[in-house]
Amino acid sequence: MIHPKLPNYRLIALVGKGSSGLVYKAFYKPERRVVAVKVLKLEASRNQQARFVREVKAISQLRHPNIIEIFDVGLRGEVLYYSMPYIEGNTLRRHLRKAEPPLEAVVAVLAKVARALDYAHEKGFVHRDVKPQNILIAKDGEPFLIDFGFAKKSEGDFLVTRIGATVGSPMYMAPEQASGRLRLLGPKTDVYALGTILYLVLTGTLPHPADQPAMAIVRSILTVVPQAPRSINPSAPAPLEAVCMRAMEKTLEDRYSSAAAFADDLESWLEGSQLSDLVALGPPPSWSSTSLKAVTSSELRWWPRLWARLRRWLRGAS
Repeated sequence: MIHPKLPNYRLIALVGKGSSGLVYKAFYKPERRVVAVKVLKLEASRNQQARFVREVKAISQLRHPNIIEIFDVGLRGEVLYYSMPYIEGNTLRRHLRKAEPPLEAVVAVLAKVARALDYAHEKGFVHRDVKPQNILIAKDGEPFLIDFGFAKKSEGDFLVTRIGATVGSPMYMAPEQASGRLRLLGPKTDVYALGTILYLVLTGTLPHPADQPAMAIVRSILTVVPQAPRSINPSAPAPLEAVCMRAMEKTLEDRYSSAAAFADDLESWLEGSQLSDLVALGPPPSWSSTSLKAVTSSELRWWPRLWARLRRWLRGAS
């Protein structure tokens, strides 16, 4: 592999690789410090190029201690790149697998990520791809939200995705996202993804099996009510199960109103305080078998169009 030559940077090692970009550990000469540099691949598709630019524009407008920041943006010949802090640590996905952290520590991480998302929501951005792979855990345990390539700004032109496209990672998609109804996407879409991560933490598995084709995952999200976390792991705390179920409610109106409300309940559990009245109401409507028919019949009306949309999305992401 031929590594790019970037002005003011000495590339040290390739530390990450995605479908459209490479991430290097590098030395930034003007400030004499180690940073991470994300470089767009020369063979990146137009969709991938647009995503890279969206990410730069989104992160450059956000200043939060738990959102990765951008130091520098540049274009060297045909090579587009940006630099950010180099975080010694792992993604939350690897952290859960290798370190087996205590439940309290992971809940604290999710509360901080939820606060960061709430800040982004207040600035008008919806992340739309919240997942363990997009949360970095530093060695001191501090989390950082990364990869705003799918972010959507609720006002303005430059971050608006056309209606009818499906964006995000299938396993963590909310129903409105999986069905391609982008007009419905908002802060509650990210709340659903947070609930899915909490489900994974409580049970060790995803609510919808990942070892199946993307279309099967999407159909499961739209039509299947997952098992309650404590039916898989009886030792999971009942209050956290209630938080998880409320965050993953299929109906927007029955979900947490904001990422801040989700964080409030996680923090209350950590402090041993009473959770919100919303959780005290008991299991959300769509977690009962009586409401499954209504969910199934309403969502399946989108199925023929969804097939075509997701096929286009998968081709564009490759």
